[in-house]
Amino acid sequence: MGGLFGTDALAPAGLPPFGTALGKAVTEEAVGDHVAWFLAGVTLLAALVM
Repeated sequence: MGGLFGTDALAPAGLPPFGTALGKAVTEEAVGDHVAWFLAGVTLLAALVM
């Protein structure tokens, strides 16, 4: 049970065995050279929504 809790804690960190790492890699590849602007925009949007 402790191992499952540990795995669940690491999943949102975006480690490679989980889908979040793949989603981040695909997003960065799709954005290309504009990664910095894209991440800044997403951060700003998240801050405004919260």
